[in-house]
Amino acid sequence: MNITILGAGNAGCTVAADLSLKGHKVTLCKTSYKLHNENFKVIEQVSSIKLEKGRESYNAQIYCVTTSLEKAITVDTELIIVYIQTNYHEQLIKKIEPYLFDNQMILFEPGYLSTAYLIKYTKKQVISIEAESSPIDCRIIEPGVCTILFKNIRNPIAVYPKNKTEYVLNKLDSLEYHFSPLESVVEAALHNPN
Repeated sequence: MNITILGAGNAGCTVAADLSLKGHKVTLCKTSYKLHNENFKVIEQVSSIKLEKGRESYNAQIYCVTTSLEKAITVDTELIIVYIQTNYHEQLIKKIEPYLFDNQMILFEPGYLSTAYLIKYTKKQVISIEAESSPIDCRIIEPGVCTILFKNIRNPIAVYPKNKTEYVLNKLDSLEYHFSPLESVVEAALHNPN
């Protein structure tokens, strides 16, 4: 899949590396306007992330590393994964709206009833997916290096519109994160442990 990850913190970087190693074409976009931190500078320079899984280590090439939403979200982008603090979801949705296309999937990790903001700010036919939590617990241990502490064995998600649930589960199966459906995006938001 062509995947864009918005947010270059612990989870965004680790999932970008993990999905790249699984053969996906991943764009990693730093969305904050703060000065580049050392971790992002390293990733930007080498377009790769070293991923540690237990005693094994892998070098994951990242297709595109950017701070530009215009470069990060294109007509070819099938899935957008949002890995930023939930209290900034509304601002982010306003910023990405001009770059969205019909039938794109947006996965909020975790969800915070951000589907309501999508409905409020766009008329495009995007599919909203809200997750209870991230499928991977991880940390950046040094600039350009992430470690996986553990992977969740079940990752509940909800889809809006609900009639797209089976389609979404089939598409997301290639991520290998064991997503399981919930009844509604409200349920996902209320179970967000954060």
